[in-house]
Amino acid sequence: MSSSRYAPPQSAVADHAHIDVAHAEALRREYLATEFELRSAGNLFLLAGIVCGLSFVALVVAIFAEGRQLRPVPAIYLATLCTLFVVAAFTVGIGLRRLRPWVRVPGTILSIIGLLGLPLGTVINAIILYRLHNRRGRVVLARSYRAVIEATPHITYRRTVGDKIASGILFALFAGLLVQLVDVWT
Repeated sequence: MSSSRYAPPQSAVADHAHIDVAHAEALRREYLATEFELRSAGNLFLLAGIVCGLSFVALVVAIFAEGRQLRPVPAIYLATLCTLFVVAAFTVGIGLRRLRPWVRVPGTILSIIGLLGLPLGTVINAIILYRLHNRRGRVVLARSYRAVIEATPHITYRRTVGDKIASGILFALFAGLLVQLVDVWT
């Protein structure tokens, strides 16, 4: 043992992250589609946060453009509610994109609220709730699955034609919403 205070520590460190790569690859390939679905749900939460934030800004601009004044108390409630939703949606979206285990509870809460968005919001949020709480979703969002992802960075999801079509439809809907918001602002 060295007496120098600049010497590296001499204690042995156990490697707890040892994982069988072949088993990890098989497990990752089995749950790769579920990973993609949960990350896509994260994208939807991020999109919902953006839409809510932009809609709130458009509402405020439209109200002030007409020379109306908001009552202070309802305006504060509306601003607070919108801000809380945007922060929650971004937090859940980022958590799902990174497949964090803690995201199941706030994701469930936001999805239950989203069930009120008839008819499309009900369907989308019911699917998200199912994906968060089914057996495959519990495995992918488990802490132990993080080691599988880290051991197999070379395995990636290949998007299907259906995935690309759904992404195109969502992009078109978002672009249409932005056009509507710009029309409100002008």
